[in-house]
Amino acid sequence: MRFRPPFALNGIDGSWLDDGTKRQWHREWSAEITTVLDAANLSMAQSALGSLASLVWSRVKLRTRMATRRIRIAWSSAQPRLQRVDVCRSVAEGLAHLEYIPAADFQARHAYLALQSRNPDRIARALAIEAGFSVLNGGRWGHRRGTKLLRRAEAIAARTQSQHALALCTLMDGTIAYFQGEWVRARESTARAQKQLRDHGSGVAWEVMTSQLYHTLSLYYSGDIRTLVTQATKFLEAAEQRGNRFASTIVKTGP
Repeated sequence: MRFRPPFALNGIDGSWLDDGTKRQWHREWSAEITTVLDAANLSMAQSALGSLASLVWSRVKLRTRMATRRIRIAWSSAQPRLQRVDVCRSVAEGLAHLEYIPAADFQARHAYLALQSRNPDRIARALAIEAGFSVLNGGRWGHRRGTKLLRRAEAIAARTQSQHALALCTLMDGTIAYFQGEWVRARESTARAQKQLRDHGSGVAWEVMTSQLYHTLSLYYSGDIRTLVTQATKFLEAAEQRGNRFASTIVKTGP
């Protein structure tokens, strides 16, 4: 089944684009995401209401799984199962800065499948990202749940010494701090995350971009405009040199 986006691409699909360009972007993106989802035997809701219903069901499954079973670790997992984990993570990350509901749906699926896989690196990363999504719910409950999930992710990442997972935990600590208005902690954590991610190597483009985004936002809200201008200019130049339209647009427009 061909995927039809049930939502606008906020921050990307802006009024400054003509209708022809918008349709072209939707066609290109739809074809790519449909191919990826079909290969992993996954699907996405075809309407906004369907996306919301899918999110509710995914979160019920995830929270029931975490409440009724211990987190179990296995150092080897079947490749097809890990593929589904990684596909859900990629879709969640790709939509995270664009549309919350479908992104949160795939993130909940990502965490659920990661727990089923018992792969410690996948579990640590999935719980760390789920912590970030939890804080977006707002309120004390969202903050408590996000912090609890992050502590569990940090413990697993420390046990496995996965540099990717450790860096992602640092990034999500900064993200949680940002949404709690703790600007100094947010800028410090996101700065550390950037260094950890650079040391980790390849395959962390989304994590780097996210750390840069919340680092610059924290600089803005903490009033350090001079550093903000310097950092944002550097981030934008790097994104344009790589030809990364998504990253450059995020730097220009914010979340």
